[in-house]
Amino acid sequence: MSEFTILQRVRQVSPPADYETIPGKPIDPAEWLRDAERLYWQPASSGNPANPSIALSADTFFNAFFAAYWRQLTGLRSLSLRLRLKGRFLVQLHRNSLQGKEVLHSVKATRGEDGFRFDFPAEGADLPGLRYNFSISALDKTAEFLGGEWITADPAPAPIRLTIAITTHNRPSFAEATVRKILADPALAAGEVRLLVIDQSDEAKLEHLQSERCRVIPQKNLGGAGGFARAMYEQAYRTNDSWSTHLLLMDDDLHIETDSILRALRLAQYAVKPVILGGTMLDLTLPACLPCLGDFFSNEKGYHRITQHLRNLNGAHPESLQQMSEPKPIDYCGWWFCLISMETIRRLQLPYPFFIKADDIEYGLRAKAAGIPSQTIPGIGVWHLPFGLKQAPWVYCVEQYNHLLVNALSGLSEVTEALRSHCFQTALLLKKGHLSFAAARIVAIEKFLLGWKYFRSRTAPDWIAALRSQLAKFDVAAGTPEAPGLEAELQERLRLLVLRFGAEIKPTVEAFHRRLPATRTTESWQPYFKSGNLLHLPE
Repeated sequence: MSEFTILQRVRQVSPPADYETIPGKPIDPAEWLRDAERLYWQPASSGNPANPSIALSADTFFNAFFAAYWRQLTGLRSLSLRLRLKGRFLVQLHRNSLQGKEVLHSVKATRGEDGFRFDFPAEGADLPGLRYNFSISALDKTAEFLGGEWITADPAPAPIRLTIAITTHNRPSFAEATVRKILADPALAAGEVRLLVIDQSDEAKLEHLQSERCRVIPQKNLGGAGGFARAMYEQAYRTNDSWSTHLLLMDDDLHIETDSILRALRLAQYAVKPVILGGTMLDLTLPACLPCLGDFFSNEKGYHRITQHLRNLNGAHPESLQQMSEPKPIDYCGWWFCLISMETIRRLQLPYPFFIKADDIEYGLRAKAAGIPSQTIPGIGVWHLPFGLKQAPWVYCVEQYNHLLVNALSGLSEVTEALRSHCFQTALLLKKGHLSFAAARIVAIEKFLLGWKYFRSRTAPDWIAALRSQLAKFDVAAGTPEAPGLEAELQERLRLLVLRFGAEIKPTVEAFHRRLPATRTTESWQPYFKSGNLLHLPE
């Protein structure tokens, strides 16, 4: 048995697949690698002219060790850094905290091929925002850096058996690239990691990936909740599949640093209490940009709305590293990368069939109410398509409708304030000439006020097609001949909504409170997976 466990590996940047299908901005691999490299290595403050190619600092998003998070979530006591070096190097070990930076140790590796190991001291392990890192500088022209790992000598707790669930819709090349990359990583061994692909494409295209370690389930496109809920159901409730202890939910339109999976797995393994672990979203088109390090659905101005923790950081900037080094609990983890234990899923049951947006929000709030925190971890992340490239009026409409639902579950006063805000924001959109998005908000409110009957009548993809068709006529630019008439129509519909919702909101909210909780039980989802619609939800 090994005397140590690898917690995370020291990594080099790897190129993305050929994502030429990204709307408006195909990726240039060379340009992408140049920008992403800064999340792995930065130039060291002092190098050596003998070998300037190796004068590097690992005080970066992917190669630093964010010890404050490990201290908060685990009972980890020992931490060491192991480096594999060939030739002569100057190695410096650093400790950063909110109080500043310290050099813990400097050493020259002078022999031909040294196995270098440094055990970090226990002193200072409780410093706020603690982050460990190192720098290396070659002392001769033939020196080579061969790799390294952050390790612990603490006895490993019970092993994790992780199923990675990827939901895809008509993006077979994206999903296949991710599957093959995970299967090829030797650190993600068969005994710990398997894959489950929910293929919701119009025509099943990924069945050839079926193997001992990868299961593919084709089903109709039921929206994001359908795919992820199917994965939860398969792993948590199928009597013939009790292998998994944890489930990792992942989107298809991403590029992954596979060590993020290993790091999340080890954090879950050493965690002292249940926690939902999330990955930081990085911008696939601007690879050094972090759109957010965590999300809140917090009560502001009397209702709940999304806010981001540390929004749009430059992940390559030292100040950004300092900001993200101090853990802050969040409300939910986005399901582009979200690790949940089977125990938690069985306790919380299945997500609501919200579709596309807000299922992760509601599930995180449900977990928070049950005393299970959510935490996004720096050093764990995926490059994801920015939401702006995926936004369309019908998607925006679904998002606003679902946010009203989540507010309705919070209470009558919350959703009432949310509706007031929706009406005000719609008026602003109309004033600015954004007719299609104003129409999307109006339709969202109209559909919400139709209540439970509308909610349970939706059958994807017909429901989505109808929504897109309903919004299509408003997709005109301001100043065109059709615009004034459409704006007048929307102004009148908005006026009527303001008059309506005061009287209709209370019975609508009461109906959702009576019926929605039943939709998350296994019994109500089983016929849904067979029939592909919501007709079997409670009347």
